Amino acid sequence: SASGRRQVVRHTPDFFVIRIDSAGWEEWKTEDELPRLAEHSPNRYRWEAAGWQCPPGQSYASQVGLYYRLRSSKEIDWCFQRNALFLQDYIRSAAGGVPAVAEARIVSFVCALPGIGLAELIGKVAAFATRDFVYSLIAADRLYVDLRAGLLVEPGAVRVFPDRDSALRSEE
Repeated sequence: SASGRRQVVRHTPDFFVIRIDSAGWEEWKTEDELPRLAEHSPNRYRWEAAGWQCPPGQSYASQVGLYYRLRSSKEIDWCFQRNALFLQDYIRSAAGGVPAVAEARIVSFVCALPGIGLAELIGKVAAFATRDFVYSLIAADRLYVDLRAGLLVEPGAVRVFPDRDSALRSEE
């Protein structure tokens, strides 16, 4: 503790994360509460050059070959998170509700005009496809949108590509 008294903490981290090359525990806190926690428990929460650290968690995790990360709300990509929530229902249904003819025509538009604005695409295909069809194709990964670049609810700021490689080529 801040007073130097030894404490025993029973703690359950927020997530256990399994990655291709690592696994470990992640504890997430809001950026606002971390300075207060560090003041109250300086041996448990501290700011270092690499960011917020939890030395006891890191020590325990390393003994069993895992990692322990203290993460902050400052790290959340709010644009991506909001887009993921927006696409949630479309992801569940995938592109199953998009007629094959409509899908082929929508994809053709995007292939002919890679990087077309989402609002423009929705307008161009309105005669034969709904905006739900377009969002379903994005959710099913049949069209590519950088979900970190702009909000889908603001389609004027979002560009649509046939695939990720096309989007990367357009940046060159």
